[in-house]
Amino acid sequence: MFARTSSALACALLVTACAGTQVWEENCVRLEYASAHLDDEELIRSARRLEWILADTQEAPQEFALQRFYASFLLAQVHARASLDRPFFEETSTAASRVGGIGRRETTGSETRPSIEGHVAASVYYASLARGMYDRAARSGPKHGEVTLLPDDLWNTDLNNADANLQIILTTAYARLGFSEEVAKILDESPDLVDFERCEGLLTRYGVLRELRPWIFAMIFDYLKVKNEESAYPFAILAVEGADRYGFALPARVTKRIDHWIVDEASVVFVCPESRTAYIPGAKKSPISGIAQLDYVPMPRPAKPAERPGE
Repeated sequence: MFARTSSALACALLVTACAGTQVWEENCVRLEYASAHLDDEELIRSARRLEWILADTQEAPQEFALQRFYASFLLAQVHARASLDRPFFEETSTAASRVGGIGRRETTGSETRPSIEGHVAASVYYASLARGMYDRAARSGPKHGEVTLLPDDLWNTDLNNADANLQIILTTAYARLGFSEEVAKILDESPDLVDFERCEGLLTRYGVLRELRPWIFAMIFDYLKVKNEESAYPFAILAVEGADRYGFALPARVTKRIDHWIVDEASVVFVCPESRTAYIPGAKKSPISGIAQLDYVPMPRPAKPAERPGE
């Protein structure tokens, strides 16, 4: 009787091990697919495969920590990317006059629209989820037995750089959602990121999505403009020139706000160092010298003429 029980238990353990091996292998394939399709039209399929990883491993999160970390990491990338110009979340809006009485919801007249904010919130969720798995993932090796846990491109992504990437996604999302005080606290502790000479190198090192960078530069501009106008200016230019430089144009309301600060609100005027041409919204360079507006320099703003009595 004991021998039969032992044999049955051994068979059960063997079946479980085989099933586990299959899960690790399937997860690796899913991660490889999602990692390879962050820059094309497959965002929804990538998201689904990554969500399957989290669902299939939720009963053993510690055992699958490394794969779950990178699934959450990639989901944060997917939703950050979708929040720019490829949203696949939708939300329903209803005119205020048609909400209906208490306890009722009037559906007539409602309409569906893309939910940018939904993707921003999802990027926060998955970035936070991944960061919570960091310690356990860092203790994992590249294999489970003979099974490779990650595709090569993810294994070559340093965990520290991936974690920094997630911090940037979180901070940028906070800025987009209006949490400026939280953003300021984080950037106060990130001097390299707000240093123009170092910033882009860090973003490249951390593997930050190129299309997200205009939002990052707009965030840094808003942080710096009250501290050092000269330091804020080049970030402003990178933000408003996002379409040409990074393949993503910020919403018009954001670029207009930045342009207004440069032209009317800053205490200095930014001009071409050769022709003294002032900054022109929408232009990329001086119409006289051809010098890029990124290389403009600050000059004292001329005093406004005093108003005469009666004017």
